[in-house]
Amino acid sequence: MDESEAERIKSVGNSLLKADDLPGSLAAYTRALALCPPSSQDTSRSQPSLRAVLLSNRSLVHGRVGDLTAARDDADKLVAAAPTWFKVLCVHVHQYHGCS
Repeated sequence: MDESEAERIKSVGNSLLKADDLPGSLAAYTRALALCPPSSQDTSRSQPSLRAVLLSNRSLVHGRVGDLTAARDDADKLVAAAPTWFKVLCVHVHQYHGCS
C-alpha cells in the first residue's frame, strides 16, 4: 500500500469536496481507496485507518449526490473496517435512516 500517495489523493478529494465538486471528490476518494485494500479490522476508537476515513468520506459524497445504494454500501464496509470508531455509527445511521 502506498499510504503517502493515498493520503495525498485524500487531501485532493477533501479540497474538491469543499469546492462542492462532488464528482471530482468521489473520483479522488475512489482512487485513494484503491491504494488502501481491506486488511485487518481497525480497532482504534480515536485513530481510524486511512481506509476507514476514505470510506466515510465517500459514503458522505454518495449520499450528497443521491446514490443511496452506494452510500449504504460504503457505510456497511465502514462498519466492517472500523467497528469501534464512533463515527461509524453516525455514518451508518445517517445513510440508513436519513438523519442529519
